[in-house]
Amino acid sequence: MSLFWREQTPLLLFYLIQMSLFPLIYWLEGYNGWSAPAYSVFLSLFLLVCYLIYRYASHRAFYRCLTRNVESLESSLQKTGNAPLPNAFDQYVERQFQLYNGEIIQ
Repeated sequence: MSLFWREQTPLLLFYLIQMSLFPLIYWLEGYNGWSAPAYSVFLSLFLLVCYLIYRYASHRAFYRCLTRNVESLESSLQKTGNAPLPNAFDQYVERQFQLYNGEIIQ
């Protein structure tokens, strides 16, 4: 899970900067209340949390694969998910495995 948070750190930092600008934008527009800016921030926070949950759920096997020790070459060939990044990683590992087997056979 720590790999997930390290990967999401730039997104979270950008989000914090963006959310700090919401009240400033409302203030510059002349809006003096705090209900609309707070609603905007909390709605955006809710959407961010939903995205992070989806992202972690769709990449969970991928992160698990990257953080555990490899016990055998065949165990490294297991599928790590259906999202584009895990699929690309699976194809890369499979190509490496085929190349390694080809070099061993020669």
